[in-house]
Amino acid sequence: MTTHVPAAAFDLTAAKAAEEGRWRRYAQRLSPLCGTLAGEFRRRSVQQGIVPLAVFARADGTNLILAIPPGADYPLLLADDGKLSPVLEFSGPDEPGPERLIGDLAVPAAGDAVIYTLDADGSDRYLVRVRFLGGRGRPRTLATDAGPSLAWDPGSERVLFTALNATLRPATVCSVGLAGGAAEPIYTAAGDSQYLDVRASSDGTRVLVTEQTHSSSRVWLLGEGGRRFLPLSPPGADGGLVRADCWAGRIALIQMGASQADRLYVAGGWPPAGHEALLPPVPWRAAYQAPDGACLEDLACAADHVLVVERTAGGCRLIRVDLAGRPATPVTVGGVSAAQPAGKSSIQLIPGTRRGDGSAEVIRESWQSPATWFRSSPDGRTAWPVAALGQTPAPSVRPSAELEVTGLTVPSAGGLNVPVTLLRPPGRGEPLPTVLYAYGSYGVPVDPGYNPFRESLIDRGVAFAIAHVRGGGDLGSGWHEAGRGLRKPDAVADYLAAARYLVDQRWAPDGQIVARARSAGAVVVGAAINQAPTLFRAAVLETPFLDCLQRLLDPDAALVSTDWDEWGNPGTDSEARAMLTALSPLDNVRPAEYPAILLTAGERDTRILAAEPLRFAAAVRAATTSARDILVRIDDTGHLGHSAETLDNQDEADILAFILDQLGLARPGEDSR
Repeated sequence: MTTHVPAAAFDLTAAKAAEEGRWRRYAQRLSPLCGTLAGEFRRRSVQQGIVPLAVFARADGTNLILAIPPGADYPLLLADDGKLSPVLEFSGPDEPGPERLIGDLAVPAAGDAVIYTLDADGSDRYLVRVRFLGGRGRPRTLATDAGPSLAWDPGSERVLFTALNATLRPATVCSVGLAGGAAEPIYTAAGDSQYLDVRASSDGTRVLVTEQTHSSSRVWLLGEGGRRFLPLSPPGADGGLVRADCWAGRIALIQMGASQADRLYVAGGWPPAGHEALLPPVPWRAAYQAPDGACLEDLACAADHVLVVERTAGGCRLIRVDLAGRPATPVTVGGVSAAQPAGKSSIQLIPGTRRGDGSAEVIRESWQSPATWFRSSPDGRTAWPVAALGQTPAPSVRPSAELEVTGLTVPSAGGLNVPVTLLRPPGRGEPLPTVLYAYGSYGVPVDPGYNPFRESLIDRGVAFAIAHVRGGGDLGSGWHEAGRGLRKPDAVADYLAAARYLVDQRWAPDGQIVARARSAGAVVVGAAINQAPTLFRAAVLETPFLDCLQRLLDPDAALVSTDWDEWGNPGTDSEARAMLTALSPLDNVRPAEYPAILLTAGERDTRILAAEPLRFAAAVRAATTSARDILVRIDDTGHLGHSAETLDNQDEADILAFILDQLGLARPGEDSR
């Protein structure tokens, strides 16, 4: 093990200057290739159809749509008047700061005001803002240092949002009026690891408050004008995640990740209007149980049915649960049956408030085809592409015949099989250089989805693979539990097994795998590189979590108390400390032949400070026995990168140029097309 420079003794200013110089010299040589790549991304972007970030029904029956139109950099609020007329822009002099990261948005039923959270500088500290439609006055900031979520409470006619504590944890639900003034705290999270989320029910009549960790949650229904929290707990609840929705007095709730199979529960007519203070027991009825090998993820309640997103083997389908007791049926989305082979597409319910007929907005996408917007029929049996906007959805940018998708099953530690998705150019039977991506934390899945950046690799003969390692949510909450806490090293074993399998089965040549991860995924991938550095030709680690032991020992670090649920608390748990000591990428750099490495850092990143990737780069540079490039690309972003698509394209062009260069496939002399 190599002893790295302690954080307190690290000269951050000098390190930044040195790394910026290294990157500038390296990138200059590849600038024509970067221009070509950015041009390819831009052309693909403008070919895609509009996909809403949220949809809000107004009292007059029309919708307001939050979306980033093809070719635009920032979100717009659009009216569904057949022409998608802009109603509000979230750029320009009316908004503060260099970034436009919209966390959440609410539209009161009258539809004359828009309330939203805005991260204006990438620091994860949101402003609560209100703007009135029709040019009535300038935007107003209602609160600062807020979390991303908010909701409009029609009972109190006030805005509910989450306030951040000193570690950026959304720890308190607050209420504020549209006229501004002091925010009123109405609920504080019970423990140091819990964080809060507020959201409106999809009919816009209720507010749901969720208190959660990364592995468990509980939900309250807000009543009595924001003065009463009514608990929503299914019968026999024993932990796990809960998600709820309301529609016209009916409540639906899914229980995920408990010891039993995921279930949908429903209740009607609760709480009785005007009698919330009595806290009657919820008359829950079990309406649906996920079949073996499946799990439930999201729901949208309607008058006579509930739409449920069900995950099976890495893909999703939409299920209609009939509240009259008839059997649940798969929903046909765009003429495609949900009985299609698992793993082919993902389904997402678009947030917001819905039309009076209960129809839901849905997004479907696949590895080959970009996201397409659908709307379910009022009876919930079918969903069709939205055509009310005077346009039809854009065709797939890449026909499926031009991209081969192969699902692999890789044996790993403990006798478990790990799914790996392999994307390759068609008709290429020989081993191809391969980028291998993984995340494997917080129960977050890597779902089927179109990526315009990947195409530029595949067009140049580079395959892209996703290792769906333990710790992610790719196979449900049990898969998350299998790679959480003391089991986190199993996620590393999964990633190494996937890399070796690609070589052994001649999908990739030996020495031609590029590791890639971002944020918490860098713990898994960084540890894998330390354990088997010669397995990889290069690695890209974006805003990477690399000093996990020391960060988790610091109770004042951003969001660290919420992270203890995922990683363990090394300050109080000796087993967690031993595991993290052996796992932490920064603490386990050793003399070896390391691959070329590109790390990215954001000056405004409050989750992963720039010092972390800078110290890792210094440690690897001091330990490696190879002469390969060790580089750090630093910019002025936060943890999530730039909000402007143009800048985001440039960031990705730099990364892909690095990958192609390290694989010997760069064409530095090509001009921007």
